[in-house]
Amino acid sequence: MTFYERAEQFPPLLVRILARKNNGRRAMSTSDIAKASGLPRSTVGDLTWKTSWASVTFGDMADFCKGCGFDHLHTRHNRELLLKRAKSYMHAGNAQQRKMFMGLLSKLEQWATANGN
Repeated sequence: MTFYERAEQFPPLLVRILARKNNGRRAMSTSDIAKASGLPRSTVGDLTWKTSWASVTFGDMADFCKGCGFDHLHTRHNRELLLKRAKSYMHAGNAQQRKMFMGLLSKLEQWATANGN
């Protein structure tokens, strides 16, 4: 499997869903990710809703993943995180974060259905 094929298994919106701080106890905000990645908040906001890396430069992909604490080379660990955290987002954060995560999870379901996942 090529790096790009592996990366497409974890599109930007899924990487964003997995972004956590405080040893996984709290979801990262857009500002947290922007600060950790060095990307502007607007870029982080745009990447958050993408279902593919196709239109994203490699540099932005690397910075976004770094800011989210995500590594495409450790897919087993990432899948375990996804299973563990899938619904935990609804119990933490403020109302705005919960609303965003509900939208992300809905879009992720649509993406997974369309891609046979």
